Amino acid sequence: MYSQQFYIIVNFLMMIDAIVVAVTGYTAYQISLVIRMNGLVMAWYDFVGSVLFVMFVNNYSMGRFGFYSARRFSSTLSMSSSLLAAVSLSFGMLSAGIILIGIQPFSRVYLLAHFSGALIALTVTRLAFYYYLDRRAQTAFNSYHVLLFGNKERIIAVAKALEEQRSWGHRVAGCLDIDRQCNPRVGSVPVLGSLEDFNHVLHGNQIDEVIFALPKGSPILLKEYLRKCKRIGVAVRIVPALFDLTE
Repeated sequence: MYSQQFYIIVNFLMMIDAIVVAVTGYTAYQISLVIRMNGLVMAWYDFVGSVLFVMFVNNYSMGRFGFYSARRFSSTLSMSSSLLAAVSLSFGMLSAGIILIGIQPFSRVYLLAHFSGALIALTVTRLAFYYYLDRRAQTAFNSYHVLLFGNKERIIAVAKALEEQRSWGHRVAGCLDIDRQCNPRVGSVPVLGSLEDFNHVLHGNQIDEVIFALPKGSPILLKEYLRKCKRIGVAVRIVPALFDLTE
């Protein structure tokens, strides 16, 4: 289910990015017409060709810089710098093509206005989308519910790692604490039950993935739990017991 949702999100973002490039391109063309000094700004087919070129190349470069991956950027600064690099690459390739082909005339005002407008508009739309994910979508369409399975220390460590990862809308629904301390929460993660409640928790909380983080020497056999997850289509991840999550 989550893979289908992520596919829809990525295609939606690519479509929005392409529309932004087209709209800012037309706006830049109108600006260049208004402030032109003398003569023709550029041929109409040259304008259309340049916009289509930037639309496709920009989508490709943004994909290469991680804008269509499952992992979010760690900060607004890292996102902005990557976006600047992607847009600069797209318009750099357009400029190189103009020079190599020898398109005349071609407005420098248009090129600068399109670059500036696209960069600003793409930044604003991406920040708005991230705001939507962070503030509204945690329990909505694209929320990806994760169940943690382990002891207190490893559950807290995995929850912290997931928080730092900042992927597309995942949310820790809760955990099963194998220590059975009967606490309502493990760190910030709500305890949903004991090992005997595994089936009920999976079905009752619409779990998309279970992360098993058992400590070294745990007597619990995972085979039965893995089989149950596979039977109902729930994804699984296993954190090796020898892996130190505190480092």
